[in-house]
Amino acid sequence: MNKITKEQFDEFVRGYITAALWSTIDVSNEDEHLDARYDASDLSPDALKTMVGVCQAFVDANEDDLLEYAKEREYVRHRGEGTAWDYAGHDLWLTAAGHGCGFWDRDLGELGDRLTERCRKVEVPHLWAADGKLHAE
Repeated sequence: MNKITKEQFDEFVRGYITAALWSTIDVSNEDEHLDARYDASDLSPDALKTMVGVCQAFVDANEDDLLEYAKEREYVRHRGEGTAWDYAGHDLWLTAAGHGCGFWDRDLGELGDRLTERCRKVEVPHLWAADGKLHAE
């Protein structure tokens, strides 16, 4: 990660974690999404390390394409929330987890196709809640 700043990377991780929490069901709590009861501060140290590691590996392998993605998405805000880097992290989780939107769904042409293809190699961690913390494997 040479061209992407620490602030951009932190935003990327924030978007990834946010997407993970709102799209993951907590089967131990009446099938609510994890974000109904938890936020990033509830991640266990190991879960946070796992998720940051996934983000770091993806950013390292796709830095130039992610810079292009961020440039293309700079003007986009959903209800004023988030940055282009938040959205990139969000799209990593959604695409790699097989949800109905993500990099391929952003009208980015070949760039979206490349990032989508590279997500096929990314394993998203399985998240679950126990003892007031979120865990990942």
